[in-house]
Amino acid sequence: MTRRARLGVFLAGLLASIAGCQKKEVRTEDLFQAQALGLGYLETAQLPQAEAQFKKVIDLAPKDPLGYANLGVTYLRGSHFDEAEKQLKRARELDPSNVDVGLMIAKLYQASGRAAEARSTLEQLKQSASRNPHVLYALAELDAPPDNATAPTPTAATPTDARYATELRDVLAVSPANIAVRLELASAMVRQGQADSAVHQLEEVRRASAEPPNCDCGQTSSLVSTITMDTSNNTNVVTVMATLAPGRGSQANGANMIAASGG
Repeated sequence: MTRRARLGVFLAGLLASIAGCQKKEVRTEDLFQAQALGLGYLETAQLPQAEAQFKKVIDLAPKDPLGYANLGVTYLRGSHFDEAEKQLKRARELDPSNVDVGLMIAKLYQASGRAAEARSTLEQLKQSASRNPHVLYALAELDAPPDNATAPTPTAATPTDARYATELRDVLAVSPANIAVRLELASAMVRQGQADSAVHQLEEVRRASAEPPNCDCGQTSSLVSTITMDTSNNTNVVTVMATLAPGRGSQANGANMIAASGG
């Protein structure tokens, strides 16, 4: 092969390499754009549009678990549980150690009425992520009272309330500044007739800063507006008014939580 021929081969290879890099850059830009659009549509509950974008992400990066995970979340938002499970399990196959994917699978099980499978999934996650507040809070949620539950009398407490309180303490052990969880713990203590312990938790809230930090479990909160304690007639009465959004139960509605126990 002559020198000119070898040069021609070299230049042809170089041009092919450059073209390949340009093509890769274009695909990367397309990937990022589809991912961003999909998340934007998901955030605004435009689920069909989000689905289309995340399918594009999967086409562009079929070995990346992120596209499958986000598509699964999209189906979960739309209550398409079978499709959600298929996509989330595919994401988990590609990244078995991803805690967020495991949490989404547990949420899927919980939403579709498979509480035992949700608990089993979370217990497995806890083995490798024992100090992850999201995992700990998800476990607590399985034992939480219904959203529409009113504050019961202490005699209405159940073993589930005790387990729920213990699990909330686990969350606070790794995320002590989480005001929303601390208020839920106070409410659980009220249901168990533990007024003094509830007051202690509320005092911790009152000592918090005027603008609390972001809650680790995806909840935002405003300050407790009133915390009072009436010890007349040998009765401890705890009253707390708070607004949590988004939240659960009476706290989410800004309602009063009142508990009394004989002293």
